[in-house]
Amino acid sequence: MSTDDFEVDPLRDLEVREHAKTLRRSLGWANAERVDPLLLETATEIWTVRGKQPFSLEFASDAEMPGDSGLTVYERSKIVVKLPRRLRHRAFMGDGYSRYTIAHELGHTVLHVDKLMEGRPCQGEASAMWPYRGFRSSSRPNTRPWFSPARS
Repeated sequence: MSTDDFEVDPLRDLEVREHAKTLRRSLGWANAERVDPLLLETATEIWTVRGKQPFSLEFASDAEMPGDSGLTVYERSKIVVKLPRRLRHRAFMGDGYSRYTIAHELGHTVLHVDKLMEGRPCQGEASAMWPYRGFRSSSRPNTRPWFSPARS
């Protein structure tokens, strides 16, 4: 966890899953069997626990983000998820870790909008212990991947 991260009260798994389902519905993906996380590159707003907010998914050069998996900040009056370009390429190729990283950052976006608007970025490795399982990407067979709860 980077020094920019912050502690949050743990949410129940059910709460996180419900937020993930609400986000899927707001994006028109409620019944999608599989979602391409790169579709968010065209999104200009996103549902959060505080309502819809201006949003941008951006990819930076690998040199600009050499050790980071992702960064979620509030800047230019919107929530910005920044990821290294290498993750975009890997996600495009179907890499589960890269898809998970995008979902992980969206967990920050959806759940921690208040902290972001206070100027507190969410940054760190996707392997950090965060309660975003409902937002995860999954490569396991017989599961509904990406933003899909394992059970209804």
